[in-house]
Amino acid sequence: MAHLHESRLELQPPHDSSVLYRASEWLKAEGNKHAIPDEQLDRLDLFLNEALANVMDHGGASALASPIRLSTSFAQLPGQNEATITISDAGTAFDPLAHSPRPAPKSLDEAIPGGLGIPMIRSLADEMGYAYRDSQNHLSFTVRWKLATPMEVGSAGIPGIRVRPFKRSYADSSPGRKERRRPGVSWMQLFRGTDEDAVLSILNECDVLVMPPGTPLLKPGAANDAVFVLLSGSLSACLDSDLNPDAAIPIAPGECIGEMSAIDGKSVTALVEATAEARVLKVTPELFFNRLLTIPGVARNLLIALTERMRRTNESMMEAQRKQLALQHLHKELEVARQLQASMLPLRNPMFPERDDLEIAALMEPASEVGGDLFDAFFVDDQHLFICIGDVSGHGIPAALFMARSIGLMRIAAMGTMHPDDVIGKINDQLCSGNETNLFVTLFCGFLNVSTGRLVYSNGGHCAPILVSGNKASSIPIPKGTLVGAIPGLAYSSFEMVLDPEDTLVCYTDGVTEAQPVSGEEFSEERLIELLRNNRNQSPEAMVETVRHEVTEFTGNNALDDDYTLMVIRRHPMKKSNQSSEGTQ
Repeated sequence: MAHLHESRLELQPPHDSSVLYRASEWLKAEGNKHAIPDEQLDRLDLFLNEALANVMDHGGASALASPIRLSTSFAQLPGQNEATITISDAGTAFDPLAHSPRPAPKSLDEAIPGGLGIPMIRSLADEMGYAYRDSQNHLSFTVRWKLATPMEVGSAGIPGIRVRPFKRSYADSSPGRKERRRPGVSWMQLFRGTDEDAVLSILNECDVLVMPPGTPLLKPGAANDAVFVLLSGSLSACLDSDLNPDAAIPIAPGECIGEMSAIDGKSVTALVEATAEARVLKVTPELFFNRLLTIPGVARNLLIALTERMRRTNESMMEAQRKQLALQHLHKELEVARQLQASMLPLRNPMFPERDDLEIAALMEPASEVGGDLFDAFFVDDQHLFICIGDVSGHGIPAALFMARSIGLMRIAAMGTMHPDDVIGKINDQLCSGNETNLFVTLFCGFLNVSTGRLVYSNGGHCAPILVSGNKASSIPIPKGTLVGAIPGLAYSSFEMVLDPEDTLVCYTDGVTEAQPVSGEEFSEERLIELLRNNRNQSPEAMVETVRHEVTEFTGNNALDDDYTLMVIRRHPMKKSNQSSEGTQ
């Protein structure tokens, strides 16, 4: 074996999210220096990010206080090359190779978010190694790839496909019709309304696949991590192994394909073939996720494309009288979407078991496979807790995508201010931009100083939370606020109150109070207030379950007509040992 090169990097504490960026940039530079193919470099980078995140999250104080050392080696074997990256840290000894994978949950209710990183990196490695020596974990990850020969078929790896570099002329010409000119990249679905020069500078690094008719681009069960854009010609997608014209879903020039499998990392579910000679732009994961998605507007266009694709796919399959197959495929994708949505919410009860100054429990149940309700709670510093709850208009995939965008914007906005009215105002303007689906969200959010109990909160069209204090329960006064995402440029206001020790604040969505049986009578806010008052001595976790049980009993049906979300927050007295460190907001 001919040794090629070794390189090392030492990451000094303190360790935060910037470590991941610095490590990825270093690995990318090393990979480019040694011509590591994109697929193998992406595998190395994914391993590096996952392993570093585990060190920082689970390695303990010793890992956070000590340098993390990275090393890479590149070697040549007969007929193939090899790259290995090793991470060394002073954290708690842990051998991922001896870690037993968590059993698959029988239902989403039994699923626990997280825990998938180790099985994922083990499945991506050609070889892994672990050793604990000199009080250090040493975890290595190896990938291998065949050496290219003149007879091989470029980056596509599919017989019959020729590979060409991307040229600006592909972007400037209408696909297949030279007489119709379309300037720039705006005719492509992903790049509408984006910075043309920024997009083109990235596309110039991409390949164009020239596909004869009948050539498959994607096959069911195959792995795929690239996103493809049809430049000219025609493609068709079908959910079985035969491209049945009656069941085929046409892909028009400018549309993207492969984005679902590239995002969720699962196998391809459709057969995609060229029905006429086609030119297809191939965007590698590194270019797509690390560079294109950072251009303003591309992520928004991707969400719109996914929504349009799912809607059109469902309609085409139903029209082709392939209902059973269509429903199975849709159920699979919705289950993935449900799990992804659940992973975005802090579903652990109680949320902060390590703290003795407050207790929080929550529950979110969508009316369909995925929903539009959201909630969140996280500390912006040691004493200030940000809380929010919201309800997106509508149900299903469009509402779920809007929910994902809303909660992402919320988390970013909440880290930059202590004023909840500013948080909602900023989110309102951002959600109004590019909101072609005319969705909106109701929001309640606030900042709670857990030391003093001072809660500053704002509201955007959401129902008022209920305060349980002593033997009383009632809705709190809330400032008037318009629905979020409907009208840009609005100003919101805020109120404040004090949560005394053992006070409980119950935030909910209208799926709770508007739940109704066949008779049409609503569960109502009054019934909820009385239920909370009668069960005021329960823990927040038990209170959540009690309300869920009573709503189910009231409606006589486990299936709700609307998304259902409940979050219970209880403040506990500060211990005397902590009195000296109490802060004020």
